[in-house]
Amino acid sequence: MLEGDRLWNKLTSRLRLWRMVTQFLIKVSPAMLRSLAPGYHPSKVKDPAWVSRWTDAYTDLPENIIPLLDTSHPDIPAQFVR
Repeated sequence: MLEGDRLWNKLTSRLRLWRMVTQFLIKVSPAMLRSLAPGYHPSKVKDPAWVSRWTDAYTDLPENIIPLLDTSHPDIPAQFVR
């Protein structure tokens, strides 16, 4: 994509790309490595407290309706944009 946008030859573009890749690896690698450990099973992982609060808040909704998750709430560590 950088080549298509004619940004590949700019050093700042490449450094920004490597910074994003590095941040991704730093944040995701621990969870990936834990999931590869012998004896790991997702059912053994305890959900954060906000997950149960979120699901409890919507117990009266009809079946097959999934409420939106407010990712801007400070207690929910799901940041998709800066």
